[in-house]
Amino acid sequence: MKKIILSAAILACGFTFNSCNKVANQLAQTIGWSGLDVTIDVPPSTAIGTYTAIGAGTFNYNLDSFIKSKTSDLLGMKNIEEFKFKSCQLTILNPGPTNSFGDFSDAKAEFSTSTKMTPKVKLGEVNGNPDGLSSSLTLPINTSDNMRPYLPASGPVTIYYNLSGTMRRVRTTTTTVNVHIEYEIKVKG
Repeated sequence: MKKIILSAAILACGFTFNSCNKVANQLAQTIGWSGLDVTIDVPPSTAIGTYTAIGAGTFNYNLDSFIKSKTSDLLGMKNIEEFKFKSCQLTILNPGPTNSFGDFSDAKAEFSTSTKMTPKVKLGEVNGNPDGLSSSLTLPINTSDNMRPYLPASGPVTIYYNLSGTMRRVRTTTTTVNVHIEYEIKVKG
């Protein structure tokens, strides 16, 4: 009789564990996040042909609350399995004949956070950018690295973007660049 009761208890625990796994797997989902756009002022420069830092921007965001809002308060930042880049779009807000992405032969965007400042991670980069009038630049991005170590377990996080590049001609005006990054967040209970 004790063997039957013990077997029933083990079987019930197995069903309960299996049910919990099914619920956790049903909670697993991928959430798209646009972050917040950042505006970076790139100052005038005469540093032609030299790869250099050209500007930085930052924003603070409560990613934990965002994830909870998308999962009916069932999951939060502690449930993030993957945090990856999806796209990077740079747009000049004050374009003109002497203020274009054609002024840059190379461009790179980097990412870091208040949780992990170094090493900075390359978001995306273009080398040999065409010389022509263009007010937008889509950077080929790094979609393989999991940025989870750059996030805290809960609460807000400060995200930093850094731009660098090589200028092909002297720039006499300040260029205002909008940085728009799309992310993919995989969470699981």
